[in-house]
Amino acid sequence: MKSISLHDREVVQPQVPEPAVPSGIHFPHEILSRADLSRRAKREILSAWASDANAVDSMPTLRHLPGTPFPVLYSSIMDARARLDRNEFARDAYRTAKTRRSAAGRTALD
Repeated sequence: MKSISLHDREVVQPQVPEPAVPSGIHFPHEILSRADLSRRAKREILSAWASDANAVDSMPTLRHLPGTPFPVLYSSIMDARARLDRNEFARDAYRTAKTRRSAAGRTALD
């Protein structure tokens, strides 16, 4: 547990373990190309990386995730998350359209 002071009160925060970072990862966008990671695992790693818990002291725009060699910009992490979301949206939209076309084709043939 981590204890921090907040407005003259002691606040205790549970320590959540960081997700394991695959070797060879230096930048957030490299997470997206890893075929060995599920979408959920990619999201967990990027979310942990963006967390305030990984902010560099006196430099709030930098985040340093344990297991990575150096800090990166918060905006690059959020860009990678946005790309992950866009890829998921596009994939889901494609599946929906494909299902509709398939169902329409069956109806026309029946």
